[in-house]
Amino acid sequence: MSSTPASPLNRTEAPTATRGTGRKIGSIAGRVAVLSAVLVVALGTAAFAAGTKGDPQPGLARFDIGASGGGTGTGTALPNGDLVIATPSVSETTIAVCVLHPGATKCASTATLKAAKNDSFGPAEVFSTGGSNVTVVVSDCCYFPSEAVVFNSTNGGKTFGAETAAGNINGINTATYADGELVVAPDDNHDGTQLQAFSPHPSGIDTTVPTLNATAVEGIALSTYKDGVLVASGGGNDSRVWYAPKGSNFSSKTSYKLIATIKGQSVVGMSGGALMTVINKDSLSSGENLQLFNGTSFSTQKRVPAPTNPDDGAYSLEDVGSTVHIFFLDRRNGYDIFSETTSNGGHSWSHLAIYSSAIQAGGLVPVLGSNGAGVCYETDGKPLWVQPILNAQSVHISVSGSTLKGSGKPVLKGYTVTLEKSAAGGFWDTVKTTKESSSGTFSFSVGGDKGTYRAVVTGKAGYYLYGYSNSAAIK
Repeated sequence: MSSTPASPLNRTEAPTATRGTGRKIGSIAGRVAVLSAVLVVALGTAAFAAGTKGDPQPGLARFDIGASGGGTGTGTALPNGDLVIATPSVSETTIAVCVLHPGATKCASTATLKAAKNDSFGPAEVFSTGGSNVTVVVSDCCYFPSEAVVFNSTNGGKTFGAETAAGNINGINTATYADGELVVAPDDNHDGTQLQAFSPHPSGIDTTVPTLNATAVEGIALSTYKDGVLVASGGGNDSRVWYAPKGSNFSSKTSYKLIATIKGQSVVGMSGGALMTVINKDSLSSGENLQLFNGTSFSTQKRVPAPTNPDDGAYSLEDVGSTVHIFFLDRRNGYDIFSETTSNGGHSWSHLAIYSSAIQAGGLVPVLGSNGAGVCYETDGKPLWVQPILNAQSVHISVSGSTLKGSGKPVLKGYTVTLEKSAAGGFWDTVKTTKESSSGTFSFSVGGDKGTYRAVVTGKAGYYLYGYSNSAAIK
């Protein structure tokens, strides 16, 4: 399932087409909450006993995974929940591959991939290719036998085999993995929209480079839709989109059918069936547009909401299940990371989530698992920052006599539910704990202990925010 990410201070309003305001984690209230959250992490349940103030979200603390990067990294989620992030160095002679366990704040392992002697890497694309298999595909210029090369891992990205020649395409700036094949393309190509397809385990150097359109390319994106390949490229003031369904020969021009021509717009990004474009006009706030592919055509474009008085920044998106997650920076709003989602093609949007400032970032790469949780990775800067993205919970309690009953959505069976009682100074003290049932319910007997209570649902790190309920009084 996929879920909408909440704001750093536990925004729980229902999705709406109107814009909400957000409080970011860098605010004074946010820093107090984070300090309390750090105590919770360090001391466990005992920290609750000492008193918790506010509604801290310790899992949202931003962390770094390296000294610096070349600004061209990507990431992928594995079936076991691990995240694998590949980052070329500033010198572009190596690629660092970091494996992150869910909820962790440092790499569980780091592998270093090296370019051939006197060569340098282009942007690194990393893919989960089944089970614990991981493939990094990248251009290595210019003395290796081929420019398109792959590195393969069979243990979830911990270690990799030797560099392997794969194809002769001139540059790789985007890639996708569909129906057992890697499909790659250069981003800026005077020869038109060109691509190349080959196996993650090539037996030789592929030399087939089909040209879908001869117009010079200024921006291209590839994505996988139902194991077929979508190709979106800009050029000549317009953007064009082609689709080759599953089972096609991805190395043949005839496999790709022109799906749409989008007049006067450039490609911003594409993920799954979600395509984001921007109007070609001289304005810093012209706005991004979203449309969804259904297998034969695209939906009507919908404007991507932005903060008041916006300024274009780095936009990226990831289509997870039926939910499109969009991340962006806004130069007029503190260079904060903003996030919003839509599950109905842009007819309605979640409230704006505001995360940490990413003023050094040149780009954002969301790396989300199948349930929508993961990280948003800043692809450059010193250090390399990672912003956790967690799913929201909705928790509600009510009182019946001396019993407090509650429920949580989504159902998180076995997650810990802590009953807290309001204390002086805005603190909450722990009373007792229980577990959420298979139906998402829980209850506490408080006897004649009068006061105001709330319930807090916590569980496996890296997936869900702490769920804070409403307060209820035992009189």
